[in-house]
Amino acid sequence: MEFKLNLGEPYKEIRDFLEFRMNKKDYRGFHILQHNRMTASKIKGLIDSFLEVGCDYIKLPKGDEYVASKNKGFKLVDYPDYEKFVKLVYTKNKQGTANSIKKNILPDLARMNIFDRYDVHLKKIDPFSKCESSFFALNKEYNKYYDDENLLSQLISTKIKLLFNDLIQCIFDILVDLKKLTLNEFLLFVTWVGKDYRNKKMDSNAILFLIKEYISLSKSQKEQINIEIKNFANPKANWQKILPKNEKKDYSNWKNESQQIFKALKEFSLFHLNESGDEISLKVFKDEKGNIVKFARSFQPKKEYFKNHNVEKNYKFELDHIVPFSLITNYESYMKIDNWQNMLYIDANTHSVKTKKRNKYIFLKKGLNYDLKMVAHDGEFLPLKNNENMLININKTDDILNYNNFLIKKYNL
Repeated sequence: MEFKLNLGEPYKEIRDFLEFRMNKKDYRGFHILQHNRMTASKIKGLIDSFLEVGCDYIKLPKGDEYVASKNKGFKLVDYPDYEKFVKLVYTKNKQGTANSIKKNILPDLARMNIFDRYDVHLKKIDPFSKCESSFFALNKEYNKYYDDENLLSQLISTKIKLLFNDLIQCIFDILVDLKKLTLNEFLLFVTWVGKDYRNKKMDSNAILFLIKEYISLSKSQKEQINIEIKNFANPKANWQKILPKNEKKDYSNWKNESQQIFKALKEFSLFHLNESGDEISLKVFKDEKGNIVKFARSFQPKKEYFKNHNVEKNYKFELDHIVPFSLITNYESYMKIDNWQNMLYIDANTHSVKTKKRNKYIFLKKGLNYDLKMVAHDGEFLPLKNNENMLININKTDDILNYNNFLIKKYNL
């Protein structure tokens, strides 16, 4: 069944977009974590639990936990190390079942490079792969930080912020223009950031255009849109009954997931979430003189990049922050991170890889000749070659390397 929205021609752009989106298999859009309520303290609880089990690797059961009424599934008692781990996690965090830890929490933490997942031959699995794993282990990076609880908490907090980077920058751009963003606007439009629409990647400008048109609708028109989407994305609707579970559209699950992400935004220093949890705005910041700062969408850093690197705009390339925008905590860090010296003009494919890996490549290193490398904590890197997948002025190489080193030290990354 195809989704058709009953909205007139004056609002053709909203209608076309929502019809396109709701008819896509991945209609939910931007996906960060399967378990969005994960906090630094709860992640610390998982790390503690793993270390208390005392194994290099913990074996994972296959499938779902045993259910007596169905007489099938794994029995936790048959996996003593995993059983101990699950019980310890629940004691420390007051949440987490054998199924939810295996299916949701561990994959999320693998994407953050906190835990690693392995196949039956103990070969490390790509953290963004959806295949089932046989073992998991703590990423060795965390052992060297473990005795310093403050440093460990800071590292975990940074990992969480890196996952949100593209979303944070998009919301910031929108709020500078609109001053506020509602949960419904976030659900319908912002969660499509970075996804394709009309052969282009949806950025903050395209999303802002749609939200402005949506704001101009009457209250009854907005309610009608919600009703039509809810009715279409009702898993109990007749047309969905014959579909397999993974192909069904479910408005309630989609909204719950978006709501969890929306509420998680209050953990970011840039934003203020209202008491009812359905509207977000920019926090009030002051400069070093105590004056209230009025943020504006500044194109100056981008202009300075093109001027200093003496490169022309190229539709195949995208300007990217090396140390991600989501690590901004105040006005001072905003000025330092949203700076031309913290940017690189990289091709769309490299940018896509970096985005899929949730911006983990934050260290800039020299390669051969004038080549560069974007390196992650785990040593994985993206090779950058000038005039191929990167456009820079080679005379500015030392400047951007030194600036990256300055930011890494200043923000203890």
